[in-house]
Amino acid sequence: MRIQDFHHRRPMCPVQPADAPGGSRPDTAASPRGGPFQKPSQDREMTGRLPGATHCGSAASGCTRLLGVLSVGCWLACATPAPAPPPSVYRAPDPSAAERYCAWYGAEEDDVLYFGEAAFWSSYRRAGGDPRADLAAAGPRRIGRFDLEARRLLTPFDVGAPESRSGVWDVLPLDGRVYFTTYFEDAGFVELSDGSVTILADTRSWNEVSRGPAGRLLVSRYGDATGGGGAVLEVSRDGEVLAEHRLEAPEGVTLAAKSPAWDPVANEIWVTTDRLPLPAAGDDSAAFPRPTLVLDRSSGAEVARIGTAERPIEIQFVRFEIDGRGYLSVSEGGELSLVMLSPESDRRHWTTARRVLLDDHFAAALDFAQDIQPGPDGSVIVTRWSGAVHRVEADGRVRTWSLPQADGSLYYTAVATGDGVCATRCGDVEVVCAPDAAARDGRKR
Repeated sequence: MRIQDFHHRRPMCPVQPADAPGGSRPDTAASPRGGPFQKPSQDREMTGRLPGATHCGSAASGCTRLLGVLSVGCWLACATPAPAPPPSVYRAPDPSAAERYCAWYGAEEDDVLYFGEAAFWSSYRRAGGDPRADLAAAGPRRIGRFDLEARRLLTPFDVGAPESRSGVWDVLPLDGRVYFTTYFEDAGFVELSDGSVTILADTRSWNEVSRGPAGRLLVSRYGDATGGGGAVLEVSRDGEVLAEHRLEAPEGVTLAAKSPAWDPVANEIWVTTDRLPLPAAGDDSAAFPRPTLVLDRSSGAEVARIGTAERPIEIQFVRFEIDGRGYLSVSEGGELSLVMLSPESDRRHWTTARRVLLDDHFAAALDFAQDIQPGPDGSVIVTRWSGAVHRVEADGRVRTWSLPQADGSLYYTAVATGDGVCATRCGDVEVVCAPDAAARDGRKR
C-alpha cells in the first residue's frame, strides 16, 4: 500500500514509522491461537446479493487524492452507459457497531477470494486524517472469504484477540495457509486444514506480503518503530526472518517499502516505495517521491532505480510469477500501461518489453492501479481505486469493466471468474461481481 497517500498495498497522509504503537504483539516466539473451522461447504452465507447501483455524489475525506478518486468514480459511473446486466454487490454484516469496516487487499486460492477487513479508512476520515485513529478502540480482526463459484460470502476467519485494535491489511494464501499483516500490530497465518491461528513475534510495521524464493515470503516493512527506514524481509514459512534488505536513503529521508516482488530470472527483488518526507519543488533529480528500487537478492545492494524528477515514471504495482513472467503497472505522461516481461526480457531495459496501453487519459493524481492478478490462462487483471478493472489477454487484447462507486469507496483486488470478475470494494465489507457482458472491448478512454 502506499501509506503516504494510503494506497499501501496505504496511508494518503504520511504514517511515519514512529507512529506505530506498542502493545499487543507477543514478545516471545510464535504462539498458536485456534478456533473452530468450517469447510466452505458448511459455511453460512453472510448476506444476500444487493443489486449493483451507480451513485453520483460526494463523500467527506481528509485527503485530496481520495476526493479526486470520488470524482473519477462519478465520471466513470455517469459519463458511460450503465452496463447490462448490472454488477452484483455482496455485503457482509457490519463486524462492529462502533467502527465501519471495509474489504481491503485480497488474493484467490481454490476459488475462494480471501481479503483483509479493516476500519482504517472510516476511522481515518472520522478523526480528520489521523492514520492512527483505528487504534483508539479494540475491535474485531478478520480475514474475509468469498466463494467465487457459489457467489457467496463465507464465515470470516477471526485472527484477533479481545484487545486487538488494528484490522487486517494484506493477505497471501500459500501452501495451505493464509498469511496476513496488520501493520500496526501482529502478523501471522491461518492453517486452512483446521482454522488454527498462529501469531508471529516482532512483526509490527509489516506491510505487504508476497511469494519469495524457496517457499519463503517477501515482506515489506514500511519503517520501524524507532523512525528508521523501510526494508524488505525474507521470511520462512513459520515467520523467522532469514534476511533483511534495508533501503538506503540520504540523511533525513526515509524510503518506505510498499509492494515487494521476487524476480526468479535475475534473482532480484523489486520494491515500490514512498520517499518521506516528500521532496520540495526544485529538489535534486533523485528526489522523485515514489521510486521503485531493484535489489540484488544476495547482497541487498540497490542495482537499479526507476523514477526520477527528470523522468517521473511510476511503477504503481509489480508482480512476478514463478515461471519468470513479470507484470508492471506503469503511470507515465498521462497514460497507464501494463508492461509484460517474458522470462527472456532484458530486465535492465524493461521499457523495451511488451507494453499494453490501458488508459490514455489516466488521472494519476486521482486514481491508482492498486493490484495485479495473473490468471492461469495467461490473462492479467489490473484493479484501480476508481473501479476501472482491466483484463489483458495473453494476445494483448484489453477488456475493461467500470464497477459502481458507493459512498467514497475504493477498489483493491479483482480476480477473474468463469464469467467475469469479482473485486473487493472498500466502503463496507463488500465484494462486487460483474459479468463479461458488462465489459467493454479496448482500453479505458
